[in-house]
Amino acid sequence: MADTSPLKELLIECQDTQNQHGLLKTFYELYKNTDNDEFTSEFLSLIRHPMAVYTREPCVEKTIDFLSKAVTYVAAKDNKNQINKDPKTAEIDEQEDDEMHPLLSSLFNFLLDVNSAKERAIRFRVCQLVTHLLRDLGEGAQIDDELYDRIYRCMVQRLRDKCAQVRVHAVLALTRLQDPTETCPIIKAYMILMTKDPNMEVRRIVLTCIAPSTVSLPAILERTRDVKEAVRRSAYSVIAEKVPLRALTIQQRVDIIQSGLGDRSETVKTTCASKLLQSWLRACQGNALELLERLDVQSSVKVCHKALHQLFKTSGILDLVGNFDLIDSKQLIPEEKLSCESSFYWKSVVEYIQSQGHEYEEQLDSVRPNCIEFCTYVKKFSEQLRDCTDMEKSLDLEFIMEQLLQLLAMMDFTDNASRKATEKLLHNLLVSEYVGPSLVSAILPCLEKVHASTDLLINYLAETISEIREPITLVETKLTTEKQITLDKKIAGIRVKVNELRHELSDCIEKQDFERAARIKMSISELDAERSSLLEESQPAVEEVRTHKNDPLTVLKCLTIICELLISVNVKKWSPQLQGLMEDQILPGMINEEAELRNLAVKAIGLCCHIKKNMVMQHLPVLLQDPDLRCVAAEGLSKLILSGRVVSAKLLSHLLLMWFNPLLEDDENLGQILGSFFPLFSFSRSENQQLFEEAFLPTLKTLTRAPTSSPLSEINEVNVANFLIYMTDAQHLVENAKDNTIVKENPCHDSLAVKLCNEVLSHPDSFAVKLWIQALNQLKISPDNLSLHKDLMKMSEKIAMVVTEKPCLKLLEKFRGIVSCLMDAHTESEEEVAEAESAQNEAQSSEDAGKGLRFTSIMAVESVAIKLKLPTFWVTSPLAWFAQAEAQFALRNITQDETKYFHVLAALDTNTATRALSLLTAPPPSNKYGALKEFLISAFGLTDEERASTLLDLVGLGDYKPSELMNNMLSLLGSHTPCFLFKQIFMRQLPDQVRASLATSATSDYRALALEADKLFLAMNQHTASL
Repeated sequence: MADTSPLKELLIECQDTQNQHGLLKTFYELYKNTDNDEFTSEFLSLIRHPMAVYTREPCVEKTIDFLSKAVTYVAAKDNKNQINKDPKTAEIDEQEDDEMHPLLSSLFNFLLDVNSAKERAIRFRVCQLVTHLLRDLGEGAQIDDELYDRIYRCMVQRLRDKCAQVRVHAVLALTRLQDPTETCPIIKAYMILMTKDPNMEVRRIVLTCIAPSTVSLPAILERTRDVKEAVRRSAYSVIAEKVPLRALTIQQRVDIIQSGLGDRSETVKTTCASKLLQSWLRACQGNALELLERLDVQSSVKVCHKALHQLFKTSGILDLVGNFDLIDSKQLIPEEKLSCESSFYWKSVVEYIQSQGHEYEEQLDSVRPNCIEFCTYVKKFSEQLRDCTDMEKSLDLEFIMEQLLQLLAMMDFTDNASRKATEKLLHNLLVSEYVGPSLVSAILPCLEKVHASTDLLINYLAETISEIREPITLVETKLTTEKQITLDKKIAGIRVKVNELRHELSDCIEKQDFERAARIKMSISELDAERSSLLEESQPAVEEVRTHKNDPLTVLKCLTIICELLISVNVKKWSPQLQGLMEDQILPGMINEEAELRNLAVKAIGLCCHIKKNMVMQHLPVLLQDPDLRCVAAEGLSKLILSGRVVSAKLLSHLLLMWFNPLLEDDENLGQILGSFFPLFSFSRSENQQLFEEAFLPTLKTLTRAPTSSPLSEINEVNVANFLIYMTDAQHLVENAKDNTIVKENPCHDSLAVKLCNEVLSHPDSFAVKLWIQALNQLKISPDNLSLHKDLMKMSEKIAMVVTEKPCLKLLEKFRGIVSCLMDAHTESEEEVAEAESAQNEAQSSEDAGKGLRFTSIMAVESVAIKLKLPTFWVTSPLAWFAQAEAQFALRNITQDETKYFHVLAALDTNTATRALSLLTAPPPSNKYGALKEFLISAFGLTDEERASTLLDLVGLGDYKPSELMNNMLSLLGSHTPCFLFKQIFMRQLPDQVRASLATSATSDYRALALEADKLFLAMNQHTASL
């Protein structure tokens, strides 16, 4: 068709106009009036242009959207027209409904054919168009299985695309194809992307597209802790919109709220509060108490508190008070409505309104009861605690009681009557046996508000603790049996006398002897009084006695009161009352058999140390028994030393002793902290190494002087000395390790050498002399410090005169040999420099000679001045080192045996030279170089048995390529010729696929065989990577 075809004009027009409906009708008419194949060909040709644009230009986006809507509009319009045809053909048309519209099918096929294009723009637009087409087909649309499989395969392939934008739209394209079952491969691919894709937008899109199910739910919940804020925000939105509340366990609900409301991002907090919490509240029909029940308020108090405060912020105080219908006319919750949820909600409402300031005093008074009436209410409720025998119900009652006590702390205590009623209630609760330690933390804040000063509160609590530990009880004291019999006899005798006197009284009255009758009546009264006295004396006596209670529950309650006092109350000075509590309650708790009591006593001691600093040193050994506290203290001191705030060799020595202490070997955290600190601190600066040098002798002296009963006596002093020598080696400084240069100045080791020599000379009879001389041999003394070498040589001579033990003398002789080698090497270096300067002077004096002579002289000077410096001897590969050394000799025409000998000798390090000391001090008269070479190869090279064992013990390629392994195996053979077993050993190290391919190889060149194995090994790895 022409370039200015109607279809092209239509696609250009759709980029600007907003009237898409009219354009869709025009598109349909154009499709109907044009040959199907011709229209499809032109259509597919034109859509290539917007598909080649990667950037999200508005005109391109509009075109893509129009293309999708136009094709689906044509398909829907034709299907509708077919349905409206003659009823006779309706059944046939219904059978043909499953076949996709030809234009739609052509577009799908075209897109899926080019989905693997090289250009990312095409791959992106393919996924985008497939997404739009599946969306615009409508909810009830169907596609055949073949097309479904093609879309699935292509889009899953695009899920692994290197371009993040392509992966995003591939995820969107597969959204309608997923099946929320356990076997859905799309959901499994989504879960992998959601957890492992490095691009934030891909994870976010997958999160919004994945269908929630029992399989995908854990992965969705995990995204609430994603590193990116946008992903976390989307996670909470998805949970609010797609995951029903009943599908989550209580622990999952609590974790979600805790993570959301505690997130560091304000937008995530807002999303969690405005969407998730509101969604869950709607699921509970707006009933906050039901929401608290589903969150299990007893086990998640802090989370529920945050959630309620967020809900209160959303609703507003006036609506909050207006909808609060739990309380009666006295602002109290009726007993039948009082539960864990209602008491917590009541307390939270009062707390929230009170926190908003004085402007809401009226609303606060409408939900907060009168203090005196509330005290009566709490007292009545506390009786349920006393009478309850069910453990589960008892826990519920304690929780409700805790909420009521926290609500009591928010009362108005301005009048004296309220304070007295509250104090009486709290005192009865504290001393009662049915109120356990769990309620103490709620009682103390109320007492703090009731008492005017801290001192009065401390005095009151000290008396209360004494009353709890020694309560007053009534005790009946009964009379002894003998005394009771005596009293009974007296009472019986009095009764007999009274009866006799009454008989005489009646006789006197008959005789009208009234004077005598009066005397008898008086005697009867006296006897009755005496009998009453005796009867009272015979009754058991009731006395008030203080009994000392030492059961674990009582002690736990008292220690809890002390801890809560020190935590909640701002105690600034140490008082006699606190000293009394320390002596009577805390210190005895330290030796209690119950672990819980001991832990609480240690906590109390720690809190007391905050008030009285002198107490820290007294109880520090007890506190350091806690591994967590010990680790925190060690970490803090390490950071202070590392930052330069504390500079102390003594403290460093203590940390070293702690690290080597065998009793602390099981403390992995402490070992990791100190093990990371020591090298990090030592190798960062030379000044830090000087601190280790200062700590060297004090640390080792502490170990050598430790008594046998001390765990420090079990530490190997040699290991500690070697570790400190390693820490003070200047070669390991960061600035030197980066350059890989050999350090010629080692000031810490130079200083240690002098100190150790002086220590030996000061105490030659000490048991530590051998240790000091062993340490001397491990030091790497600066090779250019000739004055130090001379001083050390003189001091070693003095040591040889005062030390008598043979092992020490042997070690000393070894050290003298090392120093002597250093002095000789320094002397040779000076001689070479002097020779070079002399040659240069001679060349300068012959400057006026002819050009040829002058040239010859200069070349001679240069040949003398050039100094050969071999690399340090390779202990692990002596044969390779000698091969390189002999190559250097050949390049410089060095043929003299003695010259070779001295060059090799100069390249030996301290340990190697020490091992060859016998040959160095007494070399053979001839063939010195050959003898030294033979000795070093035999000392450090592998024997035939070791090489054979290494060959036979090979276990696969490891990190080598086959050719590298072959080189190593050939080097192990040395001068031996490979036998038929050699090839089999090599083949056994190769992967099965490579070995199978090489089985038919007839090559006898082992290196060629290894190169062929390299090619097969590379091809196998590439195939594995593509899979």
